Amino acid sequence: TKELEFENTYDSQNQLIKKQFIANFGNTSWLDNETEYTYDDDQKLVYSKTIRYAHYKGEKDSYSEAKYYYDEFNRLIKQEATSFDSNGKTTDKYVSEYKDFINKEN
Repeated sequence: TKELEFENTYDSQNQLIKKQFIANFGNTSWLDNETEYTYDDDQKLVYSKTIRYAHYKGEKDSYSEAKYYYDEFNRLIKQEATSFDSNGKTTDKYVSEYKDFINKEN
């Protein structure tokens, strides 16, 4: 039998800090996707997001991290994303800048 679960975890400010999609196959659990969020202390905006891709629970995995930057009006102006292999080595990196709400990727 296969059972699918969604788990969301919130902090004391009721902000989403982790979401998981888990597939259970008998005695084996497969973590299909796990996303963790951190927030800045001042504006309560998402500061960074870490995504861990499909892997068995407890196993090392590849992942990506994104950091977000905002202007004085709390509009997203830049995103820096980096992908890592299961050993923590950088495999890809990109920067997106947003000006006047037009996405420009580098």
